[in-house]
Amino acid sequence: MGGPFFFRAGGGIMGGRNTCFSPGYPFFMINAFIPLVLSLALLAGPLLAETRAELIAVIEAAGHNETDQERNRVEIAGCTMTTYRWRNVPDKGWILWTSFLIPMPDVMIVEDKKNAGSFFSAIELVERDDLVIIQFEARDGVEVRHEKSVLRKSKRETSPSPRGDGTTHFFEYKDRFFIIQEGVDVIEKARIFTEGYRRYVQDFCTFIG
Repeated sequence: MGGPFFFRAGGGIMGGRNTCFSPGYPFFMINAFIPLVLSLALLAGPLLAETRAELIAVIEAAGHNETDQERNRVEIAGCTMTTYRWRNVPDKGWILWTSFLIPMPDVMIVEDKKNAGSFFSAIELVERDDLVIIQFEARDGVEVRHEKSVLRKSKRETSPSPRGDGTTHFFEYKDRFFIIQEGVDVIEKARIFTEGYRRYVQDFCTFIG
């Protein structure tokens, strides 16, 4: 990425969002204040956020996760959310593996079929970190742009992404998708993220004409 990360007004970790993750800046070392800011934002939770900026900060903090092999974050601009997932690929370093551009008013988080009232699926593991899956579904007629590394295969029609030199990533479109996070605290983050997303859409992205 082009330079160190920083927090912008209203929350969110900013940097070279149109480039691949720079192996020269390990995510956990870029800004020593990030863990403190994330902790404070998560502690507040979506129900205590009083302003749009505060709620954005809570959602983005809950969408931030990192392990030795993967990095996740989300950014909200207006009523559009962009998700990012990097993978540490052997012999290649950190690669932007997947990214969704989500029109939030048109995309809902799907309720877990096995756990009524929960909007994520949690898998608690004994010998490794917990795993959560958050599923999204677009309204009829809406498709979400999915950007993927060319290291991945696709069975759909694709078009080149302008990222990098135009040969490193491609776009495809879908109406259902999911994001995955793994770590010691991802279950609580998923709860906060899904509550925050749903409240944000209701409070700031539902337009009545």
